[in-house]
Amino acid sequence: MYSRSVAANAVIARRCDSCHKGATRLPHCLSDENGISFWTPDWNDPRLRKWHRHLLFNLTHPEKSLFLKAPLAKSAGGFGMGKDGKAVFKSTDDPDYKLILAMIQDGHDVLELVRVLRQLKKYKGPKMLHLHTVKGKGYKPAEKAATIWHAPGKFDVDTGERIVSDNAGQPPKFQDVFGHTLLELAKQNKRIVGVTPAMPSGCSLNIMMKAMPDRTFDVGIAEGHAVTFSAGMAKDGLQPFCNIYSAFSQRAYDNIIHDAAILNLPVVICLDRAGLVGEDGPTHHGAFDLSFLRPIPNLTIASPMDEHELRHLMYTAQLPGKGTFVIRYPRGRGVCPDWKCPMKEIEVGTGRRLHEGTDVAVLSIGPVGNNVSQAIEQLESEGAKVSVAHYDMRFVKPLDQRLLEEIADKFDRIVTIEDGSVIGGFGSAVAEWMADHDKKPILRRIGLPDAFVEHGKVSELQQLTGLDVENIKKTILSL
Repeated sequence: MYSRSVAANAVIARRCDSCHKGATRLPHCLSDENGISFWTPDWNDPRLRKWHRHLLFNLTHPEKSLFLKAPLAKSAGGFGMGKDGKAVFKSTDDPDYKLILAMIQDGHDVLELVRVLRQLKKYKGPKMLHLHTVKGKGYKPAEKAATIWHAPGKFDVDTGERIVSDNAGQPPKFQDVFGHTLLELAKQNKRIVGVTPAMPSGCSLNIMMKAMPDRTFDVGIAEGHAVTFSAGMAKDGLQPFCNIYSAFSQRAYDNIIHDAAILNLPVVICLDRAGLVGEDGPTHHGAFDLSFLRPIPNLTIASPMDEHELRHLMYTAQLPGKGTFVIRYPRGRGVCPDWKCPMKEIEVGTGRRLHEGTDVAVLSIGPVGNNVSQAIEQLESEGAKVSVAHYDMRFVKPLDQRLLEEIADKFDRIVTIEDGSVIGGFGSAVAEWMADHDKKPILRRIGLPDAFVEHGKVSELQQLTGLDVENIKKTILSL
């Protein structure tokens, strides 16, 4: 399982001797003509099983390992399973092997990586190459604090000092409202647990993690497992809040359907970074969640316009009988400096009218509704001869049918807007409802285009995709 020379394997044997207080040492490795080490241990040997546990610990905890400080060879090793059920660490031209594993301790050694890859190419069958790397390698501040330096913002390259802006008086980030609200709810509801796939600080689950470490779980970069793990706990009577970045919830699609929705389990799936995320670019924009989640039965799908609404939706989602509940919200700051409000239940599938109007109705979902409010204010201040009503629909599934009936009967010009794909999302849901109920308004849908949106500030990307205030005004005036 671990690559090293014959001499280095003697180190293994000596350490095995010391672990077993002088017991006969394990056979050391030989090498084939390509430098691939091999040996044939018997897993029934209790000495080997104990040594194997030591080895696995050292491989998974290199920072605590004395073992890995032994002189390392630069040869790859192979490990497989023979037909007789015994583990085989041997030359991979043997027809009985199942899997080859190899490891390079210094994963930053590019020349060694190329050399090992060339060796492994000579053998048939599946191969797994493990590289031990250091996050932030090459920049000492990043090596010492990898989590902070994953996204440090502006900093002085020479000193490593991070340049932190003064955010006093500004609205909080949505993720922080989530983190503080979850802890608040968890203190009231002992069934609540938190789950994250390796982003405790990014989604602010670390707030609850610090206060209640026994009720929070970081499952690693495994979004599908995060959902299935949450569903299992829900099945056992707990109330999980599973927080996943919207773009990476795509990896958990099957799990959402088969492990949560089919059983209608009480799992709250919080989709952070929904919509445009800015400089992280097309791999991180949460563009597709509304479109791919909307067809799934048993799901409730909601998006808060501001921090108060997020708190209300989180409170609502953990109440009995709510089933699988999806809440999507964006990266970045909200609009409410006084965000900590008393929480209340929102009736599932109900929207709200924010502004009266008689000519055009604008239906929004999520925080992009704040752009709509600004657009209406500017139109009024500019003396535009159009009266615009604004509805925050809150829920994409189920839609507020009573409110839609009211809108369709009153307005013959309707605009929908969403911070997500215009194909199959909120606007499509409204258009489907209108068609199914024989309503025939002039309908314009604003959303992310049928293209991968590139990097840029959120404000810049909103201009490019038509979600900005000016384009909303133009769309309204064009009807």
